Amino acid sequence: MLHTQKIEPFPGTVHNHKTISTRLPEGVITQFGQGIVNTITLSPNGNYLVLGSAIGLWWYEVETLSLVALWETDCQGALTVTFSPSGEWIATGHQDGSVRVWDVQQGKCFTQTKRQIYPNSKAVYEIVFSSDSQYIAASGIEDYVVDVWNPENGEYLVQFGDPEIKYRLCTLRRPIAFLKEKHLIAFATPPDDAVRSENGHFIEFERDTIAVWDVHRKECITYLTDYHHYLRSLIFSPCGNFLIAISDEDNPVLTIWDTKNWLVQKEKQYFSESLLIPTYFTEEPLRVAAISDTTVTVWDAEHDEQLDTYNSHPLSWYGLDFNGTQFAFSTSEELKVWSIGNPRSRVLHHSRYDPPDLLVFSADGKTLAAEHRYDGILFWDVVTHRQTPTIFKPPGEYHCLYVTPLGQLHTTSINENTVSLREIGSDSHIAQLELKEIPWSGAVSASYEAQIMAFGDSDSNIYIWNIASEQIVHTLTGHKTPVISTTFSPNGRYLASEAEVTPDFRLWDLECGKEIIPPPDPSITYFTFSPDSNLIAGDTEEEILIWDIKQGKVQTTIPKPKGCWYKALTFSPCGQYLATGRISHIRLWSVETGENIATFGEHPIGALVLAFSPDGATLASVGLDGIIYLWDMKCFIDL
Repeated sequence: MLHTQKIEPFPGTVHNHKTISTRLPEGVITQFGQGIVNTITLSPNGNYLVLGSAIGLWWYEVETLSLVALWETDCQGALTVTFSPSGEWIATGHQDGSVRVWDVQQGKCFTQTKRQIYPNSKAVYEIVFSSDSQYIAASGIEDYVVDVWNPENGEYLVQFGDPEIKYRLCTLRRPIAFLKEKHLIAFATPPDDAVRSENGHFIEFERDTIAVWDVHRKECITYLTDYHHYLRSLIFSPCGNFLIAISDEDNPVLTIWDTKNWLVQKEKQYFSESLLIPTYFTEEPLRVAAISDTTVTVWDAEHDEQLDTYNSHPLSWYGLDFNGTQFAFSTSEELKVWSIGNPRSRVLHHSRYDPPDLLVFSADGKTLAAEHRYDGILFWDVVTHRQTPTIFKPPGEYHCLYVTPLGQLHTTSINENTVSLREIGSDSHIAQLELKEIPWSGAVSASYEAQIMAFGDSDSNIYIWNIASEQIVHTLTGHKTPVISTTFSPNGRYLASEAEVTPDFRLWDLECGKEIIPPPDPSITYFTFSPDSNLIAGDTEEEILIWDIKQGKVQTTIPKPKGCWYKALTFSPCGQYLATGRISHIRLWSVETGENIATFGEHPIGALVLAFSPDGATLASVGLDGIIYLWDMKCFIDL
């Protein structure tokens, strides 16, 4: 059963008979966040902006930046989105290698096909229509294979590249360009001097070659072997006389070839820029959006003339697009559209955040705090379900969230080699420790029950500091490699630690400053303490172990269902249940017997972090898509 939250009907031309809705799995009270933005694209007429996220496709009217539609069906996990030149169709590329073509007017998928590539990753990161919409081509990032179909009926036409070869260090999307008049397709291919592994299935390379083929005849026209960069963008001019390439590197290079003789006509390097986006506005000269950390500058590339500049805060985007007159980009907090000649950009605040590292309920259960180590702490209102969080960002980086015995929320932040401890909402610190080196983000932890902090260093030592006196009370030794993680038990008596080279999980008794008898399985990777600090639940390769710390033995063993890998483990406040989640469904187990009490709703991309409310009535979960669900646990257990 699915619950529907209606926002408003679509007033425009895109399936105006539907409503915008967020479908919630059974048992979910509400969700926070709209999913990480994977890609954005402007419609050919510039009237609409479409964002592809884990939930689906979000349609916005550019003029007002008002949300006018959400397509959810079969759109989840869209990694790339593009319009056909006429705007009649829109295509989506997905993690599973599928390509779907949709009728914009009806909001229906009429063609679905899949990349013909194995055993490489099938994920689609680039889709391009030919200018006459006769062809559609798709590519990924871990290979140089380009698949071509008829978009109207899904007929598979041709494949370029070797699907059996995987490319190391290849993390760029592979650009594709079509030339209508000559039925030409251009794409990146590995150079002749690429280094092959012994079995020939892996290749390492330091540049790209550009291949040009006749799609209709399936004949190679040329290889542009004089290219000496990694390729970021590739387009033909509307007149068909030029091929334009943009390199992916600092100080990117724009290269233009004459398609009559395939000789380089122009090469220009853009200094102090991190990205270039080329495009043609109708038949006008080539325009390039040159993007730096704080500005977007639009150039007439033919005449080397600067047309306009947009200044902003540091541009940390999840998706961006440029159509020649409009520049659009999305961050985790904002959606912006800027038009050439208009000094004011249109801004929409939204909530599409990366998955947090930790979830913590406030003592009264009315607020859910999400720890984002690099971006600060986000607070979600559990009572009103308000979709815009309150953000607290202390000075420094690597923010870690803690709950005091009185229910107060505190955080530690690292600024170079200084660790500051402060109450959430306060600019002044409670304690500040100067360390001999810059620590790993997970190697610093705090316990308010015991009023101590821990710090693991690169020499494999762990130091226990007294918060009040700022003095070292214990130095723990035993790890063989640098300490990357420290975690206190709720009562502050025990400390769990992990080293850089696994498996190396250790447990320490801080009353005596010594290591406890080694755990039954040193390969424990993810773990959690019980509320009374007497038990540890740890995830191993084949099972979950619930270990009695005082007795030094396993109390309960839970066999892992086939294909499961758990990262999310948390005890209920009463200590009777253990919730687990990751690639499979979220599961609830009896701590005493190991019985699977309940199995419920699956995140679209797995559950990464779990947290119970203080009364145990609500379970918060978040997946790789950044979407937080609140589950009604009264549906599954008696409280």
